[in-house]
Amino acid sequence: MKKIFFFLIICFPLFSQEYKKPPEVISSMIEAEPQPTLNFNNNGDLALMLRRDGYKSIEDLAIEELRIGGTRIDPVRYTSSRMTYYNSFSLLDINTGENIQLNHPKNGKFSFFSWSPDESKVAYTNTTEDGVELWITDIKTKQSRKVSDKYLNDILVSPFQWYNSGSDLLVSLRCNSDIPSIRTVPSGPIIQQTNNQIAPSRTYQDLIKNSNDEILFEHLSCIELHKISIDGKNSKFIEKGMIKDYDLSPNQDYLLIKKIKKPFSYLVPYYRFPYIVKTIDLNNKQEKTIADIPIDEVRPIGFDATRVGIRSVSWRNDKESELYWVEANDNGDPKVKSDGRDIVYTLKSPFNDKKEELLRTKLRYSNIRWSSGNYAILTERLWKNRNEVTSLVNVKDRSIEKVLFDRQYDDIYSDPGDPIYKKNEYNRNIIDIRKNSIVMIGQGGSPEGYRPFLSVLDLKSVSSKILFR
Repeated sequence: MKKIFFFLIICFPLFSQEYKKPPEVISSMIEAEPQPTLNFNNNGDLALMLRRDGYKSIEDLAIEELRIGGTRIDPVRYTSSRMTYYNSFSLLDINTGENIQLNHPKNGKFSFFSWSPDESKVAYTNTTEDGVELWITDIKTKQSRKVSDKYLNDILVSPFQWYNSGSDLLVSLRCNSDIPSIRTVPSGPIIQQTNNQIAPSRTYQDLIKNSNDEILFEHLSCIELHKISIDGKNSKFIEKGMIKDYDLSPNQDYLLIKKIKKPFSYLVPYYRFPYIVKTIDLNNKQEKTIADIPIDEVRPIGFDATRVGIRSVSWRNDKESELYWVEANDNGDPKVKSDGRDIVYTLKSPFNDKKEELLRTKLRYSNIRWSSGNYAILTERLWKNRNEVTSLVNVKDRSIEKVLFDRQYDDIYSDPGDPIYKKNEYNRNIIDIRKNSIVMIGQGGSPEGYRPFLSVLDLKSVSSKILFR
């Protein structure tokens, strides 16, 4: 007897499914709003309360991202693709505790908050679907407005800087050029050259890989610096190019610029590409080249190694228009014995004279913080043994006067804190020295946990007294 089998195939329609939500007890914990960030004015009587989401939305995570030159870029908005934004902000009166509402764009993505020199206004950026906008909020009227219809570019640089007058801003705008066309077929092979030089190198992510990456990086990193009035009516072009850093001199007469140049590297990120350091006299447009920095692909082995030549060029906060920088005295090799690991130099405007040596460090230079008097505080470090030395520098005599702290920088229990700053006549941060003493503030790591503190450091006796813990 022949048996016949029938198979019944049932097809169910497939429907697109949405993301499922977890139980309320979990979602309420995940969606809880983080504590707001406080951005104080100099007087300490007002603070911006900046609020943000606890996580990024799916829309934010789904944006296009380019990884070139050691950066991760949003090519549509000309900003970092990993930027964290605030979604709202208000004004907190410290004396009364009142939370004052400010009128600002709804559902905004805010960043780069900066008080004006007279603290009557706050400038910030708002990132939209099309780009990064510059906005200002008036503290007195509580109203906000967009400064310009032009979009900013903050991929490599801070998007703006206040002029001391408070009526103008130096703004980094997108370069006025179309997105370049990209070849789908390579025009030729990628050629890299080697020689007999020993060249130890670290491994970096997201480097330039081909000519298409070069074209995109050159386009996306290009900015135009404009002086724009806060009402947006006046705009003055100053400079254009692949600028990775810019800073007005304290007296606003000069502009310091660090501009990337070709050739690009396929081995290191953009901050080790060749670049020019120059100043622009904003009164007569004269330019002065301070340094022509070559490509930085080869360094000695070790975390304490650095490149040869000028580095860390900046303005002195305590002077009208005086530069300072650091140069390695050991060819960048920490294994080489030398009379001072690094040398700090200064150069006065109009930058025609020879550089002057300020001091020599025993360890690798970390930073120097200026004061209103004849003193500064120098910090030097050595990664090999985690040693950190903080010294009092007599700027007038160009010498290190005494050691204030000699410690291991990863030992949080011995951390003396940082000096409290004040604004000088140039609206720059300087150490507030009073009666040969400075006030220090720190997190206060201890076996009982963090116990934040205020202390007074006597610069003569090098002794500290706790004011508050």
